[in-house]
Amino acid sequence: MNEKSSVPAYDVLLADGWDDCIIGLGWQFNKPLIVYSKNKILAKLVNEFAADARDNKEFDDNDVYRGDRDFFAEAEEYFSFNIQGAWVGDSTPVFVDEDANTPETINEQLA
Repeated sequence: MNEKSSVPAYDVLLADGWDDCIIGLGWQFNKPLIVYSKNKILAKLVNEFAADARDNKEFDDNDVYRGDRDFFAEAEEYFSFNIQGAWVGDSTPVFVDEDANTPETINEQLA
């Protein structure tokens, strides 16, 4: 996460390889920040991990997974540590959990 955009007068950071997961531009005071969809990133990671498992022959001829990996849990861990947890300064992007969109779901997420 070190790619800088070419937006004049602003120094915003892009997360490398996740452009299709951008959902907008956010502002903190007078500073713009790129906003990503956590949900879209997790979906891409799950697909990536499943593709790796296919390459390693962990699926049978009927495309049924035969291993014991939890692709979603792996994606969440990877995302939490390597993407969301990558602090690169004041221009670090924001990652939005689109499922936490009511006071109730926000409280559930923060509990």
